[in-house]
Amino acid sequence: MQRRDDLRLHHRLRRFLINLNLFETDLTDEQTITIQRWSTRIYIMLLFSTMTILLVYDALAVKTQQIEVRNPSLKTYLELQNTYDTNVICPCTEISASYRSFAEIIPTYHEICSSVFVSQKWIDMLFNDQTSMRYVLDFRATATNQFQVLRELCKFSQTTINNDIQAFYDDVIISAYLLMTTTQTWKQRAQTLIKLIWNSLIDLNLFKSSLRQQPSDIKQQLWTTRVYITLLIVALAILTLYGLLSFEIKLIQVNKPSFSTVQQLQTQSKTNLISSLQCPCTQLTILYDQFVQLQPFYHQVCSSDFVLDPWKDDIYDMINSSPSLGGGIYSDKRDFSNSQVLFVLLEALCIFSNETITDSLKTFAQTQLVGTQLLTADEFTNQVFSIINQFQRETKTTFSHFLQLLRNITHVNQILAGEGSNFNINITGAPNYTTYLSIVTYNDDNLSNICSCTNDSSCKTNYGLFDRNPGFIPFYSIPEFYIACQPVESLLQSTLKCFYDDQDCLEIIIKFYNMSTYNNFTRLNSSSHASRFMRNSTIGSLLSEMFIESWSESTNYSSYFAQCQPSSCSYTIPQRNSLLETLTRIVGLIGGLSVSLRILVPFLVMAFIGVIQRLCSQHQQTLTEATSPCSHVMRVGTKIRYWFKKVNVFEDTNRTVTIQQQCVATRVYLLLLVISLFIVVLYTSLIYYLNTFTITKPSLERYQQLQQRYGSDAVSCPCSRPSITHSSFITLQCNFHPVCTSPFTSDSYLQDLFQLYDGLDSTYATMNAFTLQGTIFSHFQALAALCNLIMRGLMQGSGFVSAYSTNWYYITKKITLTAMLYLKPQYYDSDMCNCATSSTCTQSSTPYIKGYLVGCTPLESLLQSTLECFYEESCIDLLTTYLNMSLSNQLVPLNKSETRFSTDDTVNSIVEQMFVETCSSSVSYNQFFEQCKPDYCSVTIFEPGSFIIVITTILGLYGGLTTFLKLVVPFVVFSTYKLIRKYKQRAQVGIQQIPVTSLDNNTMSVDNTDHGERLFIKSSQNSDLNPNTLDPTNVCSDAVAVGLASTDPSISRNTTRSASANATITTTSSTIFSPLTVSTPAVVSCTNLTFATAVSYPVGAKPQMSAIGDFNGDGILDLVVVNNGGNTVSVLLGVGSGHFGPQITFSTGLNPKSATVGDFNGDGRLDLAIVNYGDNTMSVLLGTGSGSFGPQIIYSTGFYPCWIVVGDLNGDSQLDLVVANYYSSNVGVFLAIGNGNFGPQTTYPTIFDPSSIAIGNFNGDAHLDLVVISSFWPTISVLLGTGSGTFQLQTTFSIDFTLYGVSAGDFNGDGRIDLVVANDPPSLPNVGVLLGNGDGSFGLQTTFTAGADGVVTWVTIGDFNGDSITDFAVSNPYSMRSVAVLLGTGNGSFVLKTTIATGSDSSPNGIAVADFNNDGRLDLAVCDSNTKNRVNIFLNTCT
Repeated sequence: MQRRDDLRLHHRLRRFLINLNLFETDLTDEQTITIQRWSTRIYIMLLFSTMTILLVYDALAVKTQQIEVRNPSLKTYLELQNTYDTNVICPCTEISASYRSFAEIIPTYHEICSSVFVSQKWIDMLFNDQTSMRYVLDFRATATNQFQVLRELCKFSQTTINNDIQAFYDDVIISAYLLMTTTQTWKQRAQTLIKLIWNSLIDLNLFKSSLRQQPSDIKQQLWTTRVYITLLIVALAILTLYGLLSFEIKLIQVNKPSFSTVQQLQTQSKTNLISSLQCPCTQLTILYDQFVQLQPFYHQVCSSDFVLDPWKDDIYDMINSSPSLGGGIYSDKRDFSNSQVLFVLLEALCIFSNETITDSLKTFAQTQLVGTQLLTADEFTNQVFSIINQFQRETKTTFSHFLQLLRNITHVNQILAGEGSNFNINITGAPNYTTYLSIVTYNDDNLSNICSCTNDSSCKTNYGLFDRNPGFIPFYSIPEFYIACQPVESLLQSTLKCFYDDQDCLEIIIKFYNMSTYNNFTRLNSSSHASRFMRNSTIGSLLSEMFIESWSESTNYSSYFAQCQPSSCSYTIPQRNSLLETLTRIVGLIGGLSVSLRILVPFLVMAFIGVIQRLCSQHQQTLTEATSPCSHVMRVGTKIRYWFKKVNVFEDTNRTVTIQQQCVATRVYLLLLVISLFIVVLYTSLIYYLNTFTITKPSLERYQQLQQRYGSDAVSCPCSRPSITHSSFITLQCNFHPVCTSPFTSDSYLQDLFQLYDGLDSTYATMNAFTLQGTIFSHFQALAALCNLIMRGLMQGSGFVSAYSTNWYYITKKITLTAMLYLKPQYYDSDMCNCATSSTCTQSSTPYIKGYLVGCTPLESLLQSTLECFYEESCIDLLTTYLNMSLSNQLVPLNKSETRFSTDDTVNSIVEQMFVETCSSSVSYNQFFEQCKPDYCSVTIFEPGSFIIVITTILGLYGGLTTFLKLVVPFVVFSTYKLIRKYKQRAQVGIQQIPVTSLDNNTMSVDNTDHGERLFIKSSQNSDLNPNTLDPTNVCSDAVAVGLASTDPSISRNTTRSASANATITTTSSTIFSPLTVSTPAVVSCTNLTFATAVSYPVGAKPQMSAIGDFNGDGILDLVVVNNGGNTVSVLLGVGSGHFGPQITFSTGLNPKSATVGDFNGDGRLDLAIVNYGDNTMSVLLGTGSGSFGPQIIYSTGFYPCWIVVGDLNGDSQLDLVVANYYSSNVGVFLAIGNGNFGPQTTYPTIFDPSSIAIGNFNGDAHLDLVVISSFWPTISVLLGTGSGTFQLQTTFSIDFTLYGVSAGDFNGDGRIDLVVANDPPSLPNVGVLLGNGDGSFGLQTTFTAGADGVVTWVTIGDFNGDSITDFAVSNPYSMRSVAVLLGTGNGSFVLKTTIATGSDSSPNGIAVADFNNDGRLDLAVCDSNTKNRVNIFLNTCT
């Protein structure tokens, strides 16, 4: 049956195609119909062939299309990049970004820098009182200095790298297309042809109709044809003219361009023949050494004989032949024979300059040029030479700053010069033979002007040739060759004039010393072309240029192009359409245009004829009644409706189908055509097209208008100048600390202080180092010349001696001709800090001045001093009184309101900010625009389709669309009619009854025999289901989680939903930090605080501390004890009533020090984390829930970890760990990564030797912060958390004592977290309370006595008397051997209430607080670290 239907349909379709006639006319003869049918077949074949060719061509043709993706995600961008490679361009909304936001640099240093060999303990161990008296080749004589140098080099390297990393982070990257008419000689044939064409046009009728054969209809059809042809020709002429004359911006892409091609494109871009040239680089970063070569050429002196060993050796040999020796006992310092050190220094500076430039060039070569687009040749040249100039300038500036830094530090600290040019050693007479230092003064040649090296580093006098005349007057003065306070000052102020080949100076020296070998040395070339420097140029001026005569600079654009490797170049160019493109477009439009005119022209002609007929009609004048507008509209509407009913575009003269079917097909055709055209119009109107236009010589106002109208991404205005200096549009001005402009740093005040110092008796120089009068000049001189002091530590390690005798002083045991002088270090303060092992030793001056310190060097002691005295007039008056000075100008105190620094800030903290108070900047975009001076602005925008684009698109599609619909619609409509008729005929045969079967009272089975289906229908009557009868308790039950937070959000947040009309949601969130899963009874309030006698439980060796939790889930608190000497932890399970079972031990690392409790893997069971002091590890023991623990999981920490705390640092509901690394001087943060595992530690610097940590929200931002203390330094570090698991840089503040313990809590009820610390005071044991300010800072310490003797080593908090006010419990393991309880008053003060004796042989240490017997009172668990190895339980019996 199915096959027969298919065959019938096939025959019907075949017959339809055979009889199809698209060129039907009124002629009915068989030959004409056959020609028309063959014409139809050829037409369809050519049409489909043409369409196929166009489709294949369109599919295979490579087109450049620009696609815009708004707000792309990273995933979208990566997909586009993988798909389109370098053709993807995504303008940034931010033209600059700091490297910090996407780059991270973490340096790893050599292990020596974190080893014990650079520790203060090691250095102190190497030094003793005999060190300075040992033989120079003895390792012990210099070991302490060498390891200090090593330590300072490590610190210098770390500081430099950290500063460079911070500078890198702060940098920003910037990162801102016909027929040929021939002259006929046969006139008759031409006339005949013209007449034939004319007659054909006269008789041409393109609108024939078999239904309209009247003469008037035919006449109307002829005129319609003529109007149609005329309009078609005019439209084609207009389209042709428009297509040939219009300009289009075309995007052209050149794939894999060669170097010559790119150069041609760049040339065309410069002449504005093309625009928007872009060549994306496939390699975004290119090393400078791939396209830049730099080679320096140095001054001739650096390669001359005067920096070689023979010359220096011969100068040394002069000493033996010098006439000024006086028997070999003494030589004048000014004698030329003592100038060897200057030539040694000259060679060193040449080498240092060369090495600095070599290292800088290596760094420069490895620097990368970053860019997504290929630079043009001009841009490349300008940018590269700008980079080279900046490199040369920065290299010289850095070198000069370093040299000036060295000079300032040497002068301020008065470091002893090796040849004695700035000091004299003086020895008093018998019997004491005291040795002391005095600073040298220099006289000019007339002995009239005296210059002291104390206050003027440029003091100098000429080197000369000295004989034995009594007045020490030189026989000959070396021209412009000086000896000064320091060798470097001597060299930098001297010139090389004496050593040129046109001078006789060297000949005089040779004759004077009778050194014939000097003739073998080649003099410097004096010709003008030999150097760009003058002969009388100082060596300092040569050094400021790093001895560089010139640079050889070579750039290679072709190498840069080869490294960039652009895969394509794209550019835009305005072009007129070619004739071929115009014809192609017209061919595409002619179909739609002709069809449109065939529809419109008949209506226009009919309307025109109707208007003419109405105007010419005589009956119109006889109308007696005027028609109303409403009736006129109704009549027009009736006509349109009538026309729509009768319109027939599928007229069939053969009448194979009825006229009704043809009219229905026409209506379907028109409906589909209108819908299709509407979709095309809508689509064309919404599609965006790329449009680019250019504006030449734009003004700033015009540019701003373009940006405001089109956006910054669309407007591109290349600068006419390739580089613009920042100073042309940026003004930067800084204000400095008022002390820098105050009288305290003025020349007059320094001169007064110098006169004071110069008047002191230098015999007591060793003692003057501790006095105000002996040090104030050097301090204020250092303050006036202060700069970045990264070298101060290296000065200490190198063992430099200050002429002020502040760090070392000379001693002698006997006075003979060959007696040895020894150096002894100065000792400062009560802790006897000595300058041999530490440069930071300081103490208050004598007499005392607020904030003023003296120490090993003037510079170091100044940096640790404060300026607070200069803010108080009374202190300044006291200072003036002490100095016994009469000043010409009154000293005015500094104004506190003029500085952002605190009065008690150290000078070092002010220097770190470079004395800057404020900096203001002014940026002028107008000036930048004037410097930029763009020649043109290119605007590239996406615009919706214009009216012309919409019309041409419709016309292009209309012809093909109508032809397709004319072929498809009749076939579909006529086939539908046939199918309907067929089924109507079948329906008349008969209707079968459909059987229905009842299955039960509510279900029926209906059988459809036509399709073999059975339908089951379920009745809803008498149903027992009622939604309102559902029990809401069956839907969900309450589940409240108590204890530790789970990592699963479905566990940590449980929801109960009611099914009633008033639905409610109840949410219960578990706490993160509570380690307890036991119920807590009501707190008992009492007034008489007492504790029962201790119950002792044996534990491991040397118990250190304890922690509490329910480790077996029985609701009874258990105890864990850290055994420092046994390398274990002991777990004592609670059995009720405050009693515990025997210990169960679990292995840890070496010398466990501290432990904390928490659920680290989210299984609801408590786990342990322990830090092991002896092997630098952390052990994590996961609980099993039965009171036992799994094997330890080991993590590496810093050196000597001694404390651990727990908390959720990054808000991921997982507990993280923080460890205090004692010897590493930092804290290590271990972030949880799930399942009880932790990532590697991230360290944050703290104070030296951190020993304990308190964790809490100290600044009220809901993020956990850290407070770190040290048992050796009276300083507290505060590290504020960011909420992401990281911390800000530490903030430190000093307190009165060193600390042994710290805890945090709200002690005065103001909602801010406060601190309590266990102090190590020199008198009575006490605790200190520091009230929090709520911003991460704390007030001054208030101390409270905690006993009559001993030291408090542990402090913990709890409410021991039930008054809801926090109290303290502290341990005293030494003379008192007790535990003291201090009760809080609620206002931040505390009173010692009771003392619990732990036994004369005990050593109470770590204290844990909890209610062990469940009576509502807090009890104590105290570790006893003596040889009995026990933990004592003190039950609270308060009444």
